[in-house]
Order: sequence, then structure tokens, then C-alpha cells
Amino acid sequence: MSLGPYPEISLKDARELREEARSLVVKGIDPRLHRRKQLDYDAELSNAFEAVFARWRAFKAKRLSMGRQCTLVQIDRFFQKDILPGLGKLLVPEIQRADLLMTIRRIEKRNALSTAGKCRGWLKEMFRFAIAEGLLDYNPASDCPDH
Repeated sequence: MSLGPYPEISLKDARELREEARSLVVKGIDPRLHRRKQLDYDAELSNAFEAVFARWRAFKAKRLSMGRQCTLVQIDRFFQKDILPGLGKLLVPEIQRADLLMTIRRIEKRNALSTAGKCRGWLKEMFRFAIAEGLLDYNPASDCPDH
């Protein structure tokens, strides 16, 4: 089992990794399969809504002129308050239109119709970004009806 290339993995780190692998073997766990599962888990985390949101936001920030930076403040505020609490931990490929609609309806119920409209538009943008990243084949936000 390879632990990584030298000098990227120091001798000290390689020894620690070897000991971790040995302890897994003692427990009856194949260290190679364990590593693959960990890599799959890490990849899954990068597909979580909050991770894709962070990448989309960084992408969007580069394209906004300085006068339009207030848009980022709104995005941050509305997503932190209204979107991320419900969707943040979900995997983007598993999010359905019903999940998004439920989130938008919660915003509309407090009569924040302008906020709901902005969030609907930003969700459409974010899911188009996820399509470009290869995470999705369709945009679940594109069919979310207005109030």
C-alpha cells in the first residue's frame, strides 16, 4: 500500500500513516478500502449544498463590479438565514424541486416576497453552476413557480 510520494509525505508522516494502517489491520479492516471510503466521503462532502454554494459564491464574487458587491452581502444574509439551514447538509445531486419549493414557501409565508424572488433566482444560478461542474444534468430550481 502506497502512503504517498516523498517528499510530499515526510518520513515521520509515513510512519504515522503506517501505524494507522496497522491498527486498522488489527481491527480486521482493510486499510486500502478504508482509505477509498474516506476519499468517497470527502468527495461527497464537496457535493453538499453548502460546499457548492461556497464555490458558486466565490465564482460570482469575481464577476461583480465593486459597485455591485452589495449583492454578495444580500446573498450571504439570505442564504445564511433562509437557505442553508434547510438545504446546507443535503447533497446537491439529491435535492429535488420539492425541497427548493418548500424552502421558498417558508420565505413567502413571512411575506418576504422580494426576498423569495431573489433567492429563487440565485438558486437557479447556483444549480446552473452545479450543472457546469458536472454534478447535475438538470436544474431543479428552474421549475420553481413564483408565488
